[in-house]
Amino acid sequence: MKSNAASYKRAAILSASPERLILMLFDGALDAMRRAKEGFKLASVKERNETISNNLIKAQNIFAELQ
Repeated sequence: MKSNAASYKRAAILSASPERLILMLFDGALDAMRRAKEGFKLASVKERNETISNNLIKAQNIFAELQ
């Protein structure tokens, strides 16, 4: 099942227009920032810090790619 989803995602990316790719990247960055914000609600300090850090790094990487 996971490989089917990955194949679909790969096909969608490879066939997308440049404008659509930019929108997909922005959507990914917004999702990562949303997940980081939700991480503040976690009770475990370790899990909270990892969630926030990992998702902010994902967002930063996407913005770096857009530059």
